[in-house]
Amino acid sequence: MNQHFKPVAVAPALQDFANLIIDAENLQARLIQMLADREGQFAIETAHLRERINELEELLGLKEMPDVPPIPIIGCRALRKITPIIKLLASRDLVSKLAISLAIGGDALADETIRVYLYHASASLRAIGMKVHNDRGRGWYLKQNDRDKLRKLLSKQAGSRS
Repeated sequence: MNQHFKPVAVAPALQDFANLIIDAENLQARLIQMLADREGQFAIETAHLRERINELEELLGLKEMPDVPPIPIIGCRALRKITPIIKLLASRDLVSKLAISLAIGGDALADETIRVYLYHASASLRAIGMKVHNDRGRGWYLKQNDRDKLRKLLSKQAGSRS
């Protein structure tokens, strides 16, 4: 018999391997349970965030406004981006960049993006005789008589859809 080869105890090595497999299965079960628990937490957080979005939309006045104003959209294809700006101008004394960002994008938008959409909303309102004014550093607004006319226009549109 060769001196370099020693008989190896196979049974203890197999037992160690079996123990490793059992440990791996236990670890897998714990990981699956941790993921399931985390999914439950995500569902709760998502529900909370949705409630907060609804609260913010109500505060911004986006919940009570009709869907699409009967205003000619001038020079822009992004009706769904301009419509919320027009609705905000009709419903608020002053509309900030943040309010516009939340209304059209949900996130903070670049100043240039806001200016582009506001330009197109202003052009659309100008086409029906209304002017958007800027209170530098604070936001944009319509004068009271323009805001009243726009509200009437929006309510007529909402009434004709019902």
